[in-house]
Amino acid sequence: MSYLKQIRRDYFTDKHVLVNSNNFAFDFNRSNSSIDQSICVICNNSKYNVIFQPDSLEKILFPESNFDIGEFDIDNNSHKEILIANKVHKPFSKLTLDKLFLLLNNVQTTFKTLISANFKNIVIYSNSRLVDAYSHHANFEILTLPFIPPFISQEIESYKNSMFELGSCPMCRIINLETGGPRQILSTSHFLAFSPWAPTYPFEFWIYPKSHKSGSSFASIAENEIHDLSLILRSTLGGLDSALNEPFFHLIFHNSLNDNDGEIHWHIEVYPQLTHKDGLEEGFGIYSNPINSERSAEILGKAARKELANLVGVT
Repeated sequence: MSYLKQIRRDYFTDKHVLVNSNNFAFDFNRSNSSIDQSICVICNNSKYNVIFQPDSLEKILFPESNFDIGEFDIDNNSHKEILIANKVHKPFSKLTLDKLFLLLNNVQTTFKTLISANFKNIVIYSNSRLVDAYSHHANFEILTLPFIPPFISQEIESYKNSMFELGSCPMCRIINLETGGPRQILSTSHFLAFSPWAPTYPFEFWIYPKSHKSGSSFASIAENEIHDLSLILRSTLGGLDSALNEPFFHLIFHNSLNDNDGEIHWHIEVYPQLTHKDGLEEGFGIYSNPINSERSAEILGKAARKELANLVGVT
């Protein structure tokens, strides 16, 4: 079936996306492979140190002998750990709000500790449901790098240019643009979830703190804001699973660097893995998306609002 494409440019960078401009039917559902618990390092504690904590979160610390990131860190000053929410295979969409708050709160504590230890480039991410050693457990990986991640570097430059030319945060302008618009998915007291104008992935969505003060760093948000983040994250991921039959996805924190010259408005980006790259993407860096962000926001918004109502007891 042929369909029309619209060229859209990213908010911050020179990335261009060919986006479907009409709403034809497209089957995004994927069957997901289960993982044998015998190869899961959390279920089968053989390779890594799993520390069982009083708060019922498990913490995996990578022993130096198994930690290959040190091979390209000239100072051998690296850190990686994984925080998981449950001992059993349970996705984000099945966590209680209390459990998700506990997970996020522990991630923030680790993030603050690494900042205090003067690590500069700290990344937080999660790979959900990939057939590997632990991703069928709701988890966050925290890793320090000896270089600035390229996408973060691009956002830092965009932030600097906007502050110099317009005197305002570019991310705050995006929040104002997307609030109440056709790409909004869900809004809570402190956060906004929306489908970006030029999404690389079908049903990609971002979650931004509404306040610029809270947006300076994930490390700076207060406990009540972590509760609110738990609510919007649980609602949107629950909506994603409900609408799209529990797809694989990557969840990425984009944070400011631990450096005076590396500030951005921190946020979360979620990339569902529903399609495969084609030649345009692999060969030319031009992305193609078979569903536009307005339609995906409509679908995810309906499902996320239903999840939110169930979580807060509204019928």
